[in-house]
Amino acid sequence: MKGTEKAREAQDRYIALDIHKEYVLAGGQNAAQEWMMQPRRISMERFQEWAIANLREGDAVVLETTTNVWDIYDIVAPLVSRTVVAHAGAVRQIAEARVKTDKEDVKRLIRLLIADIVPEVWGAAGGSARVARDDLVSQSIGQDQHDDSESTAKSAASA
Repeated sequence: MKGTEKAREAQDRYIALDIHKEYVLAGGQNAAQEWMMQPRRISMERFQEWAIANLREGDAVVLETTTNVWDIYDIVAPLVSRTVVAHAGAVRQIAEARVKTDKEDVKRLIRLLIADIVPEVWGAAGGSARVARDDLVSQSIGQDQHDDSESTAKSAASA
């Protein structure tokens, strides 16, 4: 992931992006957990413009995995010092929370990011998330072709 070599360095702002189908809820705090960026909704149509205007070098950003996380990652990663994609299933603090609101999700993600204990998903070190995604798809296709050829060979042997 971009910026993992800077994982232990202090960041100016810690920003969480709670990604939904039609919007992103963004909020940011400093290391003392004071709000530097009050949580706000940004429509998907305006997100790239917002990110360019509001994210900067010195920021650490955490994204929770969703279907469109890698599209958001590709927008955010070049703008900030550190980008982390949290494994949603492993972020038990969010999954098991009694109070489940977008703002609370953002606060929990920020706390994990500040403490540097975000359970991360795999990503391409120093490269585009699209490369990582393409590698996984290629591996999956290769495995499917391998499985198909084994099935064909077994069928031919038993005939």
